Amino acid sequence: MDWKLRVILAVMASAWGLLFFSLGLRLTFPSDAAKTFLVQQVDELSGGQYALRMDDVSPWWGTGLSLENAQVLMREAPKPRRRPRKGQDQEAADEPEADPYRLLVELTEVSARIKPLTTLLSRAPTFSLAANLYEGDVAGVVSQSGAVTNIDVLGTDINLERMPVDGETLKAKLAGALRARINLVVDAEDAKNTTGKVRFEVDGLRMSEASLMGFTLGEANFSEAVLSLNVEQGRAKVKKGSFVSDLVQLQIDGEVQLQSPLGRSRLRLDFNVKLAEELDKLARLAPGVKEARDAEGVLHFTCSGTLDSPECGPEGARRGRVGGPIDIDSVGGPGVEGGDEEPMDADERKRRRDERLAERRERIRQLREQREAGGGENNGEDPELAGPGDQRRPGPINGPLNVPDEEDMPPGDRDPRLYTDDVTIRDEPFPPDEQDRPPVDELGYED
Repeated sequence: MDWKLRVILAVMASAWGLLFFSLGLRLTFPSDAAKTFLVQQVDELSGGQYALRMDDVSPWWGTGLSLENAQVLMREAPKPRRRPRKGQDQEAADEPEADPYRLLVELTEVSARIKPLTTLLSRAPTFSLAANLYEGDVAGVVSQSGAVTNIDVLGTDINLERMPVDGETLKAKLAGALRARINLVVDAEDAKNTTGKVRFEVDGLRMSEASLMGFTLGEANFSEAVLSLNVEQGRAKVKKGSFVSDLVQLQIDGEVQLQSPLGRSRLRLDFNVKLAEELDKLARLAPGVKEARDAEGVLHFTCSGTLDSPECGPEGARRGRVGGPIDIDSVGGPGVEGGDEEPMDADERKRRRDERLAERRERIRQLREQREAGGGENNGEDPELAGPGDQRRPGPINGPLNVPDEEDMPPGDRDPRLYTDDVTIRDEPFPPDEQDRPPVDELGYED
């Protein structure tokens, strides 16, 4: 038999065998088992923070999988449940539990397969990715060696109409074609070793029905929309952040300190906004704009906190404050609560508050022991001391209040001496509006 004929027969036999193998694999592929496995893997690897949902799973090129209508979701913090009112049925008060996850991204189709030759040569699992994201295409290569993951992904023609912005600070409907390039080396064990570059650019960006920091923006067509970041030693620094239109010009600067998980990454971003004259007049009526304006009419805002819980406001404003001047002494220095360094979270503030209260109770206990040891008008029996926000006043109900001498008071608790020449004493009842005033701690103030 001629050698050419042998080659042709061998090729045909291989193709015939591959065809039947692919057909048999597709017909007998355990789709349900693959879906369960993928969902469990995403849940375990993310510690329950993320979830994966899909309609179907099928084989792709023999060594990969293809997912249809895949959704990536992130778990939201649970909201406190409302207590039932008196006389209200417990079952009636119970509201149906909402989905604890919110949608991050939805892919019409996403496929991934292992590259056998590249994996053998590099001795690291290497995967090829392809996806349809909001009418656009995403392709790339991901390889992993231990805790280090190399990511090289390119996205083109992603329709922003499917990605509206719905945040506390900015809300808007978008239109345009997004191009994205992500080239990163990510260290899962130590985020400081993460390096690379990220760039987002939008062609024909149009923004409508937008509101920023409480005031409404008109429709804007952007001639430039670019956000580029350089990642070095775990810090994603903004190389260029520029969004220019006829109504608004936005410049972004700052950095993001990457953490693991990604939602805990710390923000330190500055936003400089220049509005058109007709829009600027309306913006002056919005809260916080006056404090953010400089002499040239540019608005300066700062975002801090984490990716999961960002906090944005006028640049230099104290946490939670929008208006009014800021007292430097009340704000504190670096490393102090309310200072210019990392803001403290609720747990840290509560811990410090508890420490201060414990110190005050200890001082009161020591003073009480001193009076009991030395005797006094009450023969060691002290009246009940009213705490902060208590509406009780020393009198016949609570008994007389023995105030220790100033010399016995710890430093910092001594009050300046008052002289009768400077004070006019009036014996008057409290005004009616103060008699039933609730304690301060019930109004939500924190010490």
